[in-house]
Amino acid sequence: MTQAPIDQLRGLLDVARAARSGADLKSVLDTVARAISRALGYRTVVINLRRRAWDDFEVVLVLGSDEAREMLLGVTSSREDWDILL
Repeated sequence: MTQAPIDQLRGLLDVARAARSGADLKSVLDTVARAISRALGYRTVVINLRRRAWDDFEVVLVLGSDEAREMLLGVTSSREDWDILL
């Protein structure tokens, strides 16, 4: 179930606060994932980061079940895979 608009805005404020706090990247990404989960009602949120040195993407955060985390964390995908999606 998605949240009311005011709750969604609170999630965005949480993200802005985390980004401005000087916290480490993992903490900020965790806040982003939680805001997405709450606002859109997703049980699993996956964040990929681009690795410039290899021109690919790596799953660096999985918010969801232990099974999803175990299956996805650290998985890499090629730039070509993402070109199709983007």
